[in-house]
Amino acid sequence: MHHAPQSAPAAGAPCLVEFEPARIDAHVGETFELYVIVRDAKNLFSAPFHLPFNRELLDAEEVGEGDFLGADGKQTVFLKSIQADRGRIIVGLARLGKVGGRSGSGRLVRVKLRAKKPGTATLTLERLDFRDPDLKPIAVQSSPAIIAIE
Repeated sequence: MHHAPQSAPAAGAPCLVEFEPARIDAHVGETFELYVIVRDAKNLFSAPFHLPFNRELLDAEEVGEGDFLGADGKQTVFLKSIQADRGRIIVGLARLGKVGGRSGSGRLVRVKLRAKKPGTATLTLERLDFRDPDLKPIAVQSSPAIIAIE
């Protein structure tokens, strides 16, 4: 269940989207940060996604842009919406203008969460709609993060 099948007949392996760190041990009341990272991206131009979270266990405090898409000095568009009442973070992230995509590995987004009560929360990315500069879909495989709160 951890690895989604390749959704498109893209050349080569899909790019991997992971959390860093993939496991966090937190205490109630503690805030912590994790990153959504991409590995082995090929010509990535836009990388929107949804990040649902268990709002009984976690509060989303902050979402910030990582440095991967703009690392070559090109402008990016970063949109974020924390829907606390629904337990969902929505991220829009893309390069701006007629520029190529980015290849390689790096941080897409930084997320700051607060542990509210004891339990185990699993973070899984949804609605990953990664595209190249021609807006063709890029195959993506994602893996979850585990937040253990005591």
